[in-house]
Amino acid sequence: MLIKERYEHNNNYDNWDAVFKHLKKHCKPSITFNDVDEDFIRGFKKFIEFEAKTKSNTLLSQNSKYTYFNKFRAAIRQAYEDGYINTNYQKKVNGFSQEETHR
Repeated sequence: MLIKERYEHNNNYDNWDAVFKHLKKHCKPSITFNDVDEDFIRGFKKFIEFEAKTKSNTLLSQNSKYTYFNKFRAAIRQAYEDGYINTNYQKKVNGFSQEETHR
């Protein structure tokens, strides 16, 4: 039940979709799980930090970097748990820090 709620929540879907779109911009179309290693993860982190842009063509905010990279790391962790990759590389690369927000 919790898994279903997790994927039905619009904000969560939008975050996953945004990560996927950024990943497609960063990666060659022929990428496979064999290409996933620590350097690949560091490369995507660098892309998120310095190149990824919003719909309005501005660099991502600190909290967007934090959210998107954490989603990406969760996907890498799941690929490891499901046996698609042999090493849990996401443990070797630190994520972004989160900024305090005032709403």
